[in-house]
Amino acid sequence: MHSKTKFIFYHAFENCQNTAIDIPSSLGERIICDYAFSGCTAAKYIAIGNGVTQIGENAFYGCKNMTWVRIVGNTVKTIGDYAFNGCFAIQDVYIDDIAAWCAIEFGNNTSSPLAIRQFQGNMYVNNVSVTELALPDGVTAIKDHAFESSRLTSITIPQSVKTIGYDAFQYCPSLETIHYLGTKAQWEAIEKNRYWISSESYTIHCTDGDIVIGG
Repeated sequence: MHSKTKFIFYHAFENCQNTAIDIPSSLGERIICDYAFSGCTAAKYIAIGNGVTQIGENAFYGCKNMTWVRIVGNTVKTIGDYAFNGCFAIQDVYIDDIAAWCAIEFGNNTSSPLAIRQFQGNMYVNNVSVTELALPDGVTAIKDHAFESSRLTSITIPQSVKTIGYDAFQYCPSLETIHYLGTKAQWEAIEKNRYWISSESYTIHCTDGDIVIGG
């Protein structure tokens, strides 16, 4: 693929039999349109290069033998509905920039490769397997579905976070500890979707004490 290619159009590689989908980094913005790689059942992995800003609806729908996905760099802004629907073999998701990941607008739960393989997928940040994650200071929002169905056991959230979206930490059965780098009052002031987490028992460690939920 030429480095100056800007659009991978609708159904462009639908049902192709390539064993890998490797989209190189581009010079400027690049858009993967709806259904661009749907039905590519021979593909074992997807590497999405820096420069890709939008991934359309059903872009990788039905790539049922794909085992890992890598998001290179920090340019992806939106991933459309059902982008990874039917990709049930995904085991590993590689993320280069966790702050950029938090800001992605996921259309629904099957827009995120993390959410496809409930409770079983592995998340790698800069090639390191992560179950205890610290978000960098400066992150202001954790968007819908950002860590849904991940294997996180703990998350550290900086004081800069102002909103936590729908299903951001839903179906994370091992997530029992949240470290918040602010006060209890500041935690309560964060705008949280009522369905941001599904765990019934967890503890939020704030700088001035703990908030214990359930247990």
